[in-house]
Amino acid sequence: GNFITITLRQYRYDSMRNSNIDEWVKFSKLLKKEGYIPVIIPDTDACFEQDSRLDGFIVFREPCWNLGLRMALYEEAYLNFFVPNGPADLAQLNKKVKSICMKFVVPGSLESTYDVYKERGLKIGQRKYDFGEDYQVLSWEMDNFENISKEFYQFLATHSEFSEIPL
Repeated sequence: GNFITITLRQYRYDSMRNSNIDEWVKFSKLLKKEGYIPVIIPDTDACFEQDSRLDGFIVFREPCWNLGLRMALYEEAYLNFFVPNGPADLAQLNKKVKSICMKFVVPGSLESTYDVYKERGLKIGQRKYDFGEDYQVLSWEMDNFENISKEFYQFLATHSEFSEIPL
């Protein structure tokens, strides 16, 4: 499809790991200009909270409660964006899901530290999991507009075989 999902982390625990919603909104506007349809999936923990920053975008709440629907959506999307969270882990285990996961290390976080990722067997800066595909990207950059856009355009340039929109 020509839609791109953005799965938000909006959790109360270790909240500094949450998605930078203002920057994802800016990026969503860019996606619209580029001819893509951004589909925002809220965190299950915040599924029914209204956020006026997301007005004017498709906020798809049903996948919060339906794992089969979530997986089908991720499989059909042109690309899926995440910060590390449960849905990102599920998506990265599915070889049909194209994804970019950002914001692995967050200063001051309890969980998102270099040491935690090293203990889990990741090399810092590694661009995909050992079991992952080239189109399942790990980005160690923070989720600000500049970094998100850079990763997006790099994905388009590297994986033109998936594009349904002429570049």
